[in-house]
Amino acid sequence: MKLVELKEVFKTEYGNSLALSDMDEGSIPFIARGSKNNGVSSYVAKLSDINSFKGHAITVALSGSVLESFYQETPFYTGYHIKVLVPLKELTKTEMLIYCSFITANKYRYNYGRQANKTLEIIKIPHPDEIKRLTNSFVIPDQPNRASTLNKKLSLRDRSWKWFCCKDLFEVFSRGKCNNAPKLLENGNEIDYIGAKKSDNG
Repeated sequence: MKLVELKEVFKTEYGNSLALSDMDEGSIPFIARGSKNNGVSSYVAKLSDINSFKGHAITVALSGSVLESFYQETPFYTGYHIKVLVPLKELTKTEMLIYCSFITANKYRYNYGRQANKTLEIIKIPHPDEIKRLTNSFVIPDQPNRASTLNKKLSLRDRSWKWFCCKDLFEVFSRGKCNNAPKLLENGNEIDYIGAKKSDNG
């Protein structure tokens, strides 16, 4: 696989370096250095004197959860020690998501409190042509598939299997909860409500 330095694929900019405590509540994502929730720590109001970053960019934590990388589809603000990556040439959403994985995969280089602010631009990542070859093999849908996969016939005998722990694949296990499901279902259809059912993707 052909590798290039990150600066050959992305323009890097320092984030807004804003303090969340100084922001009013609103609808614009505020990106911090966490490793969960796509980096979003809150939603804030637009500032009159500071422009938000445009969407279709990648945010990378330079300290804290070093090199955690997330695709931001809509405009956003950032906290401290965040860099924003803007593609130098056109990349699709799928390609940007793949780059997030490759960037985050380098976080082992920053153990023991080392920050990534000076070396982020020279991290080696796949050339865009390599990413395009990857995306030709699969598609990330914009909406979840409503059809149940239980109706599909899958062969399970054409590969080797081994045991693994769920915790090796998933970071957090938490119990879903809802205090008033009937009221939620009654008030609209903007957000999917996941229930204990076997069809319609839950």
